[in-house]
Amino acid sequence: PYATSAAMPAPRLASAPCVYAAGRLFVAPLDCDRVFCFEARTGERLWQRLTDDRLTSLIGVSQGKLLASGRSLWA
Repeated sequence: PYATSAAMPAPRLASAPCVYAAGRLFVAPLDCDRVFCFEARTGERLWQRLTDDRLTSLIGVSQGKLLASGRSLWA
C-alpha cells in the first residue's frame, strides 16, 4: 500500500524486533529516532545513537557491531 522510491524506504509500520547478542539488547523504538543498547541482565543503558536515516530494521550483530538498515546498511 505504500509507494516508495530508492531514496525513501517504506515507513516502518511496527517496531523493529529487538536483537540480543553477547549479553546486550539492541532496541529501536518506533516512536524514537534513536537506537539503544542495554545490558540485558541489569537493564542499564550502555549507549544510544541518533539514526540519521529512517531505520527500517535491526538485522543482527557481527563481530560486536550492530547491523541495521534504512536508506543504507550500517554497522
